[in-house]
Amino acid sequence: LAPAPLPAPALEPVPAPAIKIPGPPEGVPGKGVGRGGGRDDKGIKPDKQAKLRMLLSHRADENLEALLAVLERVPESVKPALQEAIRVAGAGYERALGHLD
Repeated sequence: LAPAPLPAPALEPVPAPAIKIPGPPEGVPGKGVGRGGGRDDKGIKPDKQAKLRMLLSHRADENLEALLAVLERVPESVKPALQEAIRVAGAGYERALGHLD
């Protein structure tokens, strides 16, 4: 017969790592800056809509760059799926930006 296994050592809890959440990109005014009083027909203040458009556009560019960088490193078998993901993501960003017009 084989000997009985040893008991597992007691584990101590480890705190989750801190994650830095980036602020808005350069050129996007911070909270409380340039606050307007009117609203457009979608119920969004024009200054906030412009800020959202800039932020969304910036994030779209960042994500596209990241996906294209990954595309260069993945195996050939994965490239068609990743290219489709890039196409779908781009279309989604365009649609979202179109709703802000």
